[in-house]
Amino acid sequence: MLVAKIFTFPKAGVLDPQGSAIKPVISNLGFTSVKDIQTGKYFEVKIDACDVAEARKTVQELCSKVLVNSVVEDYEFEILEA
Repeated sequence: MLVAKIFTFPKAGVLDPQGSAIKPVISNLGFTSVKDIQTGKYFEVKIDACDVAEARKTVQELCSKVLVNSVVEDYEFEILEA
């Protein structure tokens, strides 16, 4: 069993309203060294695959068809042993 850890985040230049709302709160709480924040999503998917190459193909298809809105989001993932 393999585990895919998938991270999605807004593409460069796409408005991130949640990140924009969090930024002043962070500053008001005194975290002055934090200059920007970007929100995203995290998915952890268990995959019954024979090898990492098969799991990568499954994750890429899953992301392109279900998990990621490719118009406004990018994604990264890693495959690990369960």
